[in-house]
Amino acid sequence: MDVKNCTRKLGGAGNVAANLAALGAQTSLCSVIGDDFPKQKIHAMLEEAQICAHHIVVEDSRKTLLKARLSVDDNMIYRIDRGTTHPITKDSEQSIIEYLKDKAKDFDAIIISDYNKGFMSGNIIESLVGINREHNIFIAMDGRGYHKYARVGLSLITPNFDEGAELIGCKDYYQRLQDAATWGEDIYDKTRARLCALTIDKDGVLLFKKGIFQYHSATRCVKKPYVCGAGDTFIATQTLCLIGGSSLYQSIDIANKAAWIRIQKKNATVCHQKELLMDSINHNSEKLFNNSHRLKQLIDLQKESKKIILTNGCFDIFHSGHVKYLEKAKQLGDILIIAINTDESVQRLKGEDRPINKLKDRISVLSALSCVDYIIPFGANENDNASELIKVLQPDIYVKGNDYNPKNLKELGSLKEANCEIHFIPIVPHQSTTKIIRRIRTASNQTLKKSS
Repeated sequence: MDVKNCTRKLGGAGNVAANLAALGAQTSLCSVIGDDFPKQKIHAMLEEAQICAHHIVVEDSRKTLLKARLSVDDNMIYRIDRGTTHPITKDSEQSIIEYLKDKAKDFDAIIISDYNKGFMSGNIIESLVGINREHNIFIAMDGRGYHKYARVGLSLITPNFDEGAELIGCKDYYQRLQDAATWGEDIYDKTRARLCALTIDKDGVLLFKKGIFQYHSATRCVKKPYVCGAGDTFIATQTLCLIGGSSLYQSIDIANKAAWIRIQKKNATVCHQKELLMDSINHNSEKLFNNSHRLKQLIDLQKESKKIILTNGCFDIFHSGHVKYLEKAKQLGDILIIAINTDESVQRLKGEDRPINKLKDRISVLSALSCVDYIIPFGANENDNASELIKVLQPDIYVKGNDYNPKNLKELGSLKEANCEIHFIPIVPHQSTTKIIRRIRTASNQTLKKSS
């Protein structure tokens, strides 16, 4: 084999930590490595991933675990495992226990990645029993030997299908999904883990709570999945969701989505927060946002490569002038945001007989336009202009009709602060909601006179 290229990635607990950091968590890694060549590489990768490595214990006699995968045309044909797997020394064990007891109060969660490589000794596991009793901390675990942690009071475990079958001693199964759905109580009896997310590859994930089936999260098909390390992505994401306040159902779906994103990437072992949010954008058919900070979060992901355009208005009786105006606005950049006045705001600006069309109907019309990317309602008693939205969204370009000018533009101060370009687009003559209403009333009056 002629080696064309070689990539190095964090593995095991290091990959769980890398996923946590990529999703935006402040992450510390606690592990044991050898005093050998990989040590410097590991510390450099941890620093690059912004993972705190203050308690990576080094043992002189230990060889750092290495897994070399040889692939041809993206297909792994061989794996070579090297490194020490016998139990860590008593000094290392004591150092780890002291660190956990000292720092546990500062953590929102502890995730254990235990694949029988000599790190998680009986004494370390026993220390977690006391730590959980004292601090009631969220502890999640992925790997093998879940039964060893029954006294710890685990909040979450994430076995895959084979690990689940091994755990309960099941050797005969016919339909993976249907059979696995009956394993909840047996898994709970063995582990006493409050939550179990049983991953079943292309069949998705089954969620159990204290042994009772709760939910099945299906997964989208991937033609050529790169599954190595996907379980690390899953447990990192679900843990963050749960400690962040997500519901059980949200946490399982988001973690499933993160793993789906991850297995599509050839040379990566993590799912980044940006990728997860971008997937939400791409698969969300709704253009409406009611929270300006949420919209800001989403457009920030795209701002590096795309120009953001903002315009605002009532868009009451929608006409050809509106269409031409919005199409020209979109041509100035990439993403067009429409800030639309609420019904109360329109009434304050236009009079008690307006709007003609309610907000939901006006949004429905705007949503149907391909040139419109996002819509956000606005308007407050104290301020019916878009200044506050401009401060939050920080658009690149602001657009109004040429019936406005800098002198009568109430948003001018906010636009200058945001360093935003201002464009005035020529409006279509004789086309405005006010003029249309006037023509309708005139025609109506004339009809009434004739009929009388």
